[in-house]
Amino acid sequence: MQIGKIFFLHLLDSLNKNMELYRYVGDNGIRLVYHRTPGVVAHCGLMINTGSRDENPEEGEHGAAHFIEHMFFKGTSKRKSYHILSYLDDSGGELNAYTTKEETAIYAS
Repeated sequence: MQIGKIFFLHLLDSLNKNMELYRYVGDNGIRLVYHRTPGVVAHCGLMINTGSRDENPEEGEHGAAHFIEHMFFKGTSKRKSYHILSYLDDSGGELNAYTTKEETAIYAS
């Protein structure tokens, strides 16, 4: 069992047992688990099941997973990263990411 799955199962175990979780699997295999709450605050995270263990040092792949994590923060063709981060910051939100040997994650609230 991979670290990301262990963390996720631990998270589910620690949640209120009466909490209704919804599960969805897209046509492309992406799995989504979510919980609806009333209110205007949202939290979301994207965990990609790949990390530094998947790099191939013999082909010069040193730090590729961490580099890809940082590419999440480069903005889009319509908005620069500064505008996205400023909007989140002005509304009290945050955006962050991390990379481990097992996974790459980005999360916002």
